Amino acid sequence: MAGHDYLYVDVHAHLDDESFDEDREEVIERARDIFILNAGQEMRSNRASLEIARKYKNVGACLGFHPEFILKFKSEEIEEEMRFIRRIVEEESSLIFGVSEIGLDFKVARREIEREKQIEFFEKFLRLAEELRLPVVVHSRFAPSKVVEVLKDFNGKVVLHSFPGNEKEIREAIDYNFYFSIAPNICRSKQKQLLAKLAPVELILTETDSPVLGPTPSERNEPSNIHIVLREVSRIKQIGEEELRKVVLKNFEKVFLEGTSKDF
Repeated sequence: MAGHDYLYVDVHAHLDDESFDEDREEVIERARDIFILNAGQEMRSNRASLEIARKYKNVGACLGFHPEFILKFKSEEIEEEMRFIRRIVEEESSLIFGVSEIGLDFKVARREIEREKQIEFFEKFLRLAEELRLPVVVHSRFAPSKVVEVLKDFNGKVVLHSFPGNEKEIREAIDYNFYFSIAPNICRSKQKQLLAKLAPVELILTETDSPVLGPTPSERNEPSNIHIVLREVSRIKQIGEEELRKVVLKNFEKVFLEGTSKDF
């Protein structure tokens, strides 16, 4: 991995979002020293993520099915998309870095039948990731404990994206050696500041979740804001930004590149 061109990583972004339609090229150019993983959320988003990864050297694709969209599509359609992901990984493995975005969202799944469907497909996508030998990036809104419970038996690397857990839930996830990706909203979120304080630096990754989770709620977030994450985590952990940057790069390599022929 020595000699790669990137100084930073954004392991979770949505550059296919329509808010980037007018200036996507410029946004990605501003992030030219950042390697970005674009997370698919459903059929359209997965294909858009692939197209962006094919076009831009500093973008890789993660393919998955956001739990919110699990509730909006028929089971047969989701199963078909799983077959599509399997085929694409076989055909273009160098572009695909993980299974994402998957997980649980109990804010939108309020009824038990909805939660059962989310859990069913979360488990199916975990099995798919095991089969494809890919890490997972996991959404856990209003469901941190259940997400950790489901992930306990997963045989692969786990990144908890913007993990919303309390101290007990964070410590449990640490016990399983799950990684935590932290976004620029750390500068305004006491919970994310606690997460950064508790998580060992060897388990920390950086993300933006662009276009959301920016330094202020009203502004569009973008990958170039990854520097805000490093600054805030550096302050909280009381280690130098450059040292932290290097550790985050090593963490990225361990999660997304170890045991593969991929480069970035």
